[in-house]
Amino acid sequence: LFVGVISVVLPLGFLSSGIHNTFTMAYTFLIIIAACYFFSGFSRIFFIAGEVVVMTFMISLAYFHPRYFTEVDAFTQYKDSLFQIPLTFIAGALMISVFSNAYRSEQKQLNEYAELLDEKNHMLEKLTTTDELTGIYNRRYVLNHLKTLPQADATGTYLGMIDVDNFKYVNDTYGHAVGDLIIQLVATKVTHMVGKHGIVGRYGGDEFIVFMTNTELAAADEAKGAEILDILAKSETTPHFTVSIGAAAYPAAGNDYESLYLPADNAMYASKKSGKNRIY
Repeated sequence: LFVGVISVVLPLGFLSSGIHNTFTMAYTFLIIIAACYFFSGFSRIFFIAGEVVVMTFMISLAYFHPRYFTEVDAFTQYKDSLFQIPLTFIAGALMISVFSNAYRSEQKQLNEYAELLDEKNHMLEKLTTTDELTGIYNRRYVLNHLKTLPQADATGTYLGMIDVDNFKYVNDTYGHAVGDLIIQLVATKVTHMVGKHGIVGRYGGDEFIVFMTNTELAAADEAKGAEILDILAKSETTPHFTVSIGAAAYPAAGNDYESLYLPADNAMYASKKSGKNRIY
């Protein structure tokens, strides 16, 4: 069909239109649009190149041998214009609308893919930064976060380690489901207590890491730890449980935030050795 249109219909239309071939050129443009829509690859190149060759030949023929072209009077041109103008506009509008609808459809699909990708990236980020059981930050996130924080010149920054006392006994006696509930309760209570003044993460097992800033005095930090101990000790859970807390201050216990972990961990074990359910 396209071969016939390009090699027969288009030249005949050019010949019958006389020297005034404006609408023939418009038809040529529409044929190119149709070829781009219906074909791809080599076929598209073939039809476009064929149309260029035919039109170049017809234009050259009109210039060197105008006698082959029909001379049309003004009234005939007028009638042709009344027919060809709406036909050209309608055909062009239909073809452009097809391309426009296809573009909108692809754009909508791309937007849906982009939204899905953002959702998946958000889920992946959440999986890599949060603890699955408690929903708070995991060890990796907290430690990486400490590396990105600017080192403060003033005191008032503390890193704390919290460990559930006798947690192995709870798991062995009441089962891991109860142990999980205790872990979740500790995470919820401590996160609520720390609030916007720090971050809380699950370090692993029954251990939690707390990083607090804007604590001006050591007494204030100890009071916050004592408040955590009191709330957990008074929680109405079965079995009853307590926690031990160890804290280390910057810069007294370390030259940077990351170096606070070891003294805080040692302080937490000192709390356990000195009777548990206390802050050291």
